[in-house]
Amino acid sequence: MSLKELDKNRGLGQQLSGLLAKERLFHAFLFAGGDAQSRKELGDAFAKAILCPQSKDDYCASCAACRKFEDGNQEDLIRIVKPADKASIPVSMIEELQQRLSFRSFGDTYVVIIEEAQQMLPQAQNKLLKTLEEPLPSVVFLLLAENIDALLPTVVSRCTAYWLEEAEPQIREELQKAAKEFCKLILKKEAFYKKKSCLKAVLDAKGEERELALEFLLALEDALRGEMFIAATFKKTDDISCLAGAQEALTDARRCLKQLHNVGYTMKQLCLRV
Repeated sequence: MSLKELDKNRGLGQQLSGLLAKERLFHAFLFAGGDAQSRKELGDAFAKAILCPQSKDDYCASCAACRKFEDGNQEDLIRIVKPADKASIPVSMIEELQQRLSFRSFGDTYVVIIEEAQQMLPQAQNKLLKTLEEPLPSVVFLLLAENIDALLPTVVSRCTAYWLEEAEPQIREELQKAAKEFCKLILKKEAFYKKKSCLKAVLDAKGEERELALEFLLALEDALRGEMFIAATFKKTDDISCLAGAQEALTDARRCLKQLHNVGYTMKQLCLRV
């Protein structure tokens, strides 16, 4: 399935397709959240597109490189997966990876997929960090992770992170409704506790609060954009100023979440600032 036709995360697939078209690939990508199948589907589609010499923004599915990928014998694809008889990805696998990367790729680029990267031992992550800190121009890393809490912050900071769709449709609808209400409370300059009540689904989540918080911020951004259009149309200068400040606070909150700051504290600070 191509990047533009993914069943899930189609928007993210199109975003990655745009990076390919503009030849603006980063040396390391981190795809976190979602389910394991969605992560693998996205990682494989992106890797295949990177290695395809015929298409600029996806893969063609017909060239020799694409056929080798499908057959499982693409020489420039390196896949790191936890051995069935191991509890984690050992240091030895990263050492073997680094040794292989010392040899020239068959094509223009090596693509390294590390599935369930959170299963790497800290020692393995530190070993990988040396490679991420001194990236080779002909290597692209794709780290797939259920969450980033088990990854070293130094590893996360060396990657360009993307979050996969996490919330189920019903949850997403609830978050969108909460975001619209939150936006109205901002404009009314309501008290902190009223705005905090809109975050109950996020703050009460166990193990998924970071993903839900990011989903909420995405919905809030859409709500702010809609209100900004109305405010600009009717020249409501006070509302415009208020919404601009809220957008700045939202941007800071998103950055903090992606830098692994505490979710509860970050979202409460958002309530206090807007």
